[in-house]
Amino acid sequence: WPLAASSFASARLRVQHLPAPGGDVKEILRVRKPCVKLGITDVDDELGPVNDPPMPEVEPINERFRKEHEAKGGNRKIGRKLWRILAAAGFRNLDLEAILTHTDALGIEALVPPWDAEEMSTMVDAGLFSTDEVDIMYAAHEKFMRAEYPYLLIATLMAYGEKPK
Repeated sequence: WPLAASSFASARLRVQHLPAPGGDVKEILRVRKPCVKLGITDVDDELGPVNDPPMPEVEPINERFRKEHEAKGGNRKIGRKLWRILAAAGFRNLDLEAILTHTDALGIEALVPPWDAEEMSTMVDAGLFSTDEVDIMYAAHEKFMRAEYPYLLIATLMAYGEKPK
């Protein structure tokens, strides 16, 4: 795509939070001029992440987080629906790509930041995690980082289309 600033719009990791993403994408189509391209990049939790070594002790916490996200109208599996959302809104010339980001290419520090106890304390205070959950996540993080070759792969999906003339 030749990307002039006025001919492209994007949404990155936002659509998963919208209770009615189809309506929001239709509104983007309505207000943009013809031939504008829209790219939406978002998650599908069934595609990963892939951790080596694995961290199964964290999965119950992640599952609770996903259910709470869904109860608020979010969808952590929205990636598989992006093409259909764009098509239903009226976008044409659709495409879908998987974007793989991993620590072998970017380094462990780029995808696994140092543990931030203050940030986790703030999340406990906000009711997002219990202190027991934070202890579990910290132990898993430390075990992961002490592995001989810790590896993380994150997959996101990007769908894009063009507003018809």
